[in-house]
Amino acid sequence: MINRTTSLSTWFVVLITFVLLFFGCNDNPTETQDGSEPRDLAGLADQATQPQMNLEDHYIVVLKENASIDKVTGTHGISATFRYSHALNGFAAYVKSDQVLQALKKNPRVQYVEKDRAVHAVDQTLQAGVDRLQIDQNTTANIDNNDDAMDVDIGILDTGIDLDHPDLDVQAGKDCIDDGKSTTNDDNGHGTHVAGSAGAIDNSSHTVGAAPGARVHAIKVLDSGGGGSISSVVCGIDYVTANASTFEVANMSLGAQGTSNAMRTAIQSSVDAGVYYAVAAGNDGADVYGGDGTFGTSDDFIPAAYPEVAAVSAMAEYDGSSGGNGGSLIFQGCGKVEDDTFADCFSNYSQSVISSNPVNSPGAAIDVAAPGVAVLSTTNNGGTGEKTGTSMSSPHVAGVAALYIVEKGLSPSSASDVYAVRQALIDNGQPQSNWQGGDTKDPDNNPEPLVQAIFGSDSPPSVNITNPSDGATVSGDVSVTADASDDNSVSQVEFFVDGSSIGTDSNGGDGWTATWTTTDYSDGDYPVTAKATDDNGQTASDQITATVDNVDEAPTVSWINPSDGATVSGTVSIQISASDDRDNGSNLTVEWQVDDGTWQTATYDSGCDCYTDSWDSGTVSDGSHDLDTRATDTGSNTSSESRITVTVDNTTEIGMHVGDLDGNSINNGSTWTAEVTATVHDPQHGPLGDATVSFSWDSRDNSGTAQCTTSSDGTCMVSVSGLLKRSSDAAFTVENVAHTDYKYDASANHDPDSDSDGSIIVVQKP
Repeated sequence: MINRTTSLSTWFVVLITFVLLFFGCNDNPTETQDGSEPRDLAGLADQATQPQMNLEDHYIVVLKENASIDKVTGTHGISATFRYSHALNGFAAYVKSDQVLQALKKNPRVQYVEKDRAVHAVDQTLQAGVDRLQIDQNTTANIDNNDDAMDVDIGILDTGIDLDHPDLDVQAGKDCIDDGKSTTNDDNGHGTHVAGSAGAIDNSSHTVGAAPGARVHAIKVLDSGGGGSISSVVCGIDYVTANASTFEVANMSLGAQGTSNAMRTAIQSSVDAGVYYAVAAGNDGADVYGGDGTFGTSDDFIPAAYPEVAAVSAMAEYDGSSGGNGGSLIFQGCGKVEDDTFADCFSNYSQSVISSNPVNSPGAAIDVAAPGVAVLSTTNNGGTGEKTGTSMSSPHVAGVAALYIVEKGLSPSSASDVYAVRQALIDNGQPQSNWQGGDTKDPDNNPEPLVQAIFGSDSPPSVNITNPSDGATVSGDVSVTADASDDNSVSQVEFFVDGSSIGTDSNGGDGWTATWTTTDYSDGDYPVTAKATDDNGQTASDQITATVDNVDEAPTVSWINPSDGATVSGTVSIQISASDDRDNGSNLTVEWQVDDGTWQTATYDSGCDCYTDSWDSGTVSDGSHDLDTRATDTGSNTSSESRITVTVDNTTEIGMHVGDLDGNSINNGSTWTAEVTATVHDPQHGPLGDATVSFSWDSRDNSGTAQCTTSSDGTCMVSVSGLLKRSSDAAFTVENVAHTDYKYDASANHDPDSDSDGSIIVVQKP
């Protein structure tokens, strides 16, 4: 932990790990600038830690829709450390063999493989922040020292929560940390402090949260040191998404620098299910889009940079009221931090925002600000304490969002519902010009408002794009339509494509609509937005993505099998990959030929999403031969030919194969030994001696190769000892079988007792 005597440059270091984005408490008083009584202040700190989980060789594997996790892990002999089935379809796993990793990436069931990375957490007296947000004046919150048990659920994705804290209504939630503890109890303190700011009970003791008495669910995605990983965070988001009917709000006071398709996809799915995400803007004193100011690059602070979440910056609030009358606190390396100012000493900010952002905020990519300096909240072991950081700001907004949802009687079930709540909190916020009447220290020109908990009687409108559907392909003139409603009246709906208006409809009597002339746009993907405005100027937006396709392109085609340069013999399996901007599957005509001969037609196979045929290589002479393929779509557009060259060798008899694989494990105390017996058959399925069988093997901690030569009965055995008990099962793969008189045919491999497929066997540890 860095205390007040540490230089600012030390905690400003950009982190790749998920560290605690809060600043630990310091017991020494700090003098106020105005000479008033000194007060304790949490010293600036970045508790950067590596997660307890070893992320070397750890990957996130995202599968195609409906693909089986078990089928993929079984095929490659790997074990899933996390399984995702709600926010996305996929799993996380250790893959120590580069050969297995490359095979995994080429598996037709796999959409993409992403390297896992570390992530970090961002850091009842009526505490000043709750007072300043006017929560004590909100009749729904009803702060009167009596617990009214607000009926709302907030997911706290953090280090867990003190399950026995008397000032919190804690639900056990989900443990996504593989540390052997199997508990969501907080062994760090960060999550408990965050939970208190969001929902501490109104019960005359300790402190009170922004949504008093809300059920706070402990979703443990960070370990005792405040470290975690993309895979553990996605595990938590997947849990929230699976239970989206329970959760109204989720808070993530955590972050990392870089990009992650897996994390963003998971968040998008969760928001689509109706969950509002409040996230910490980060404590680097930098733009959430990084130094280049560009979204989607390696210096982004995620998840705060994602447009699907409500990013929250920090401001200083010491006396519970506006006007800047609460004095100042001194940070070594920062100078004084005045009451009612932006916490420019550490809080991230936003200088720009992408055009597809679904809400409109004066703060650009930051929705709102909230108190984040010397915030009093719950701590482990049933107490209270002060912490500083955007970690403390974010749960204030999570609680206010929950309070708004309860007060308005809302049941968010879609992204548009979530964005309407976000926009309402932005529109309801207190402008920075009202904070203290002077320089608020906001380092950008985009002054996000301070979130407030007194809501007007008029709710914002709701809007939903009805045509085109999300992900649709469009061409020509497209009628973009939307449904919009309001508790009073919708005055207009304006439609945008890629951030530019295509028309405004001010009369929804026959539906809200605008015409999109897609021929004015190049082919590609475009965000389409509908923005509804009610009579009081409140707005709400919905957004989908549509693909413009006005040009019928020729297909693309490539060889899968055989590969370029391969040596083949006997009957060869032909596999060809082809795709088109309009036609796919059986709508394409895929052909192939040998040495500029007669074109043969391949048949589409949905199992491999490829085109298949067979070739008797015995019809040509041994030696080098050219194979060409081409594809034609329904618009008579034909692809360029794709050519490979193979060597035909039919001089040696083909058909030698593995006829059986059997595995055995031996317990050696702290270690174990894996044994695999292979049986090799000749083409007539008789036992074959003097055949050399080459294996590769892989377990969680080790991998290697092994080899044996068959005796006259066709069998031989390999043995690998010294395997650790903590390791996963050991997967053995037959890489080759060699013999002077026969050629290996892997497609003929079989196993009579079905404990392998003849090529791969998994030996289970004892």
